[in-house]
Amino acid sequence: MEIEFKLLEALKAYLSGGTVSWTEEISEAQWLSLLHLARVQRILPMFYHAVSTCPSWLNAPALDKATRSEVLSNVMIQTTKTVDFLTLYRKLLKADLQPLVVKGIVCSTLYPHPDYRLSGDEDLVIPPTQSVTCHDIFLEHGMRPVRQGQDSTNQEEAGYQKPETWLYTEVHQTLFPSDAQAYGELNQFFSHAFSHAMVEEIQGTPVWTLDHTHHLLYLILHAFKHFIHSGFGIRQVCDIILYANAHGSEIDWDVVLDCCQSAHAHLFAAALFQLGEKYLTFDRKKACISPSWQRIHTDCQPILADILSGGIYGASSASRQHSATITLHAVAASKTGKSSKLSVFSSLFPSYKYMAGQYSYLKKHPYLLPVAWISRMAKYRRETSHAGSGGATQALHIGNQRVELLRQYGIIP
Repeated sequence: MEIEFKLLEALKAYLSGGTVSWTEEISEAQWLSLLHLARVQRILPMFYHAVSTCPSWLNAPALDKATRSEVLSNVMIQTTKTVDFLTLYRKLLKADLQPLVVKGIVCSTLYPHPDYRLSGDEDLVIPPTQSVTCHDIFLEHGMRPVRQGQDSTNQEEAGYQKPETWLYTEVHQTLFPSDAQAYGELNQFFSHAFSHAMVEEIQGTPVWTLDHTHHLLYLILHAFKHFIHSGFGIRQVCDIILYANAHGSEIDWDVVLDCCQSAHAHLFAAALFQLGEKYLTFDRKKACISPSWQRIHTDCQPILADILSGGIYGASSASRQHSATITLHAVAASKTGKSSKLSVFSSLFPSYKYMAGQYSYLKKHPYLLPVAWISRMAKYRRETSHAGSGGATQALHIGNQRVELLRQYGIIP
């Protein structure tokens, strides 16, 4: 039994509104591996729902009891966060604000059980002119800025949390960090986001969001951004294919393709649709996908392996997370015509601009850049120390492997 494909089989069953009926013997060690993978991918409630009545699972009553308790806790927390977010959102609407909600709660409505889609945060996009009012309403609601001492109203991205309800919300003034060399230019595709916005009703609350064409495009490019970093999980693929299945007739597929081609993300996107069709529930007819997408030839297997090994946001290990500097620099270098081979050097000694964003003292004292490089390396050694002496070597190995993956999908030459 290949654990990863069993996980996909259970996930497909759940998305289809069914369950699995495995009768073959599955050892406790194999079940533990499946549960671990489901946790890493943040799909444990969906997985449990799909397997909880199958004969093989019922042979492990102790696991069932512990997992059921964990799932109930996860779902309860998610339900609490959802209710609190919608309460907060209604306050924003009452103040005549029009924040756009992307991903998160909008995608959760596509699942058989919305609160089984575990979400770490909710994302809002606001015009810069509304940031002060939005900030004040967040504080009044009991939310607190994550970055204490910084002016959250003057940030492209500001995080707020409310420990009492576990709610974490990120407020964005742009959908992608505009100063990110590797993907900041993706904002160009959403320049009319507010003028083309639409309303969806979620649990009785009207929620402003992107129109269907641009929301699907954003889901793809958001996954693309994480792919360039250290990876993304199977749940993001589910979001994309469920959104396409549900709203395909209202999506301008040629616009999505044109934008993906401009961003060198069309092979990447086509691989996700191929993956969704082969292993999950993507239906090209239901999604009304245009013939132009059918002519794209790609292979979903390498990206599937990367998704399953990387976890929800490529966070399966510290070494993998640190490998992101190599892939990011490879993409940034390709945009300026430089060789991606320089990415290893750049990841060790990033530019002043990058480092100033991580070490604020450089803005006043740029001559301390070498000191910041040393601090960064020391921090890296601490974070990878649990991996043993091979931590740095492993990060370089993963980074170089993933650079080749970017090349395979046409993201870099």
